[in-house]
Amino acid sequence: MTTTRFGGHSKQLTATAVRPRKGKGNTRMPLNREFIGCSWKADHVYEVSREKIREYAVAIGEMHPAYLDEEAAADLGHPAPYAPSTFATTLWFRMGTWPLSDPALGKAKKPVCLLGDQRVLHHRPIYVGDRLWFSTTVKEIRDIGRHELLHMEHRIEAESGEPVTTINDKMISRGTAAGATAR
Repeated sequence: MTTTRFGGHSKQLTATAVRPRKGKGNTRMPLNREFIGCSWKADHVYEVSREKIREYAVAIGEMHPAYLDEEAAADLGHPAPYAPSTFATTLWFRMGTWPLSDPALGKAKKPVCLLGDQRVLHHRPIYVGDRLWFSTTVKEIRDIGRHELLHMEHRIEAESGEPVTTINDKMISRGTAAGATAR
């Protein structure tokens, strides 16, 4: 039994009662369905810096002047330079990778998960100087054949509580469904 912190409180999560299966050199077990409905919030605010936006824009080859220059952003009606839209998806890696990094979920350490679908809804741009909170909620875990689908909703909000971005990820955990047979 492990204790996992969810949004300021702890919840006891028990390991799944289903016996792990051996498959291609690793042990796979179904994902822990007790995570459905659980949420996690980063324990610190992420402050968006001009340099982080610049580094990201250069790394992905997006050199729009409004990402890099105060005046160019102002000419387009923005209060500050803003991040390319894909910058929002990187915050999950910067703010914590819960629940995938939580051993109580039951995901094997080897990369057995793939991204099945990702939907991003931007409520507004991410600006230089924003102070952002990041949270994740497990919406669903269900079998799809011999695999499982893990649906997570990530919310990025300004320190004021204003919604900035909502990201829905659907991960496929390969070969972990309770009824799957090892191949």
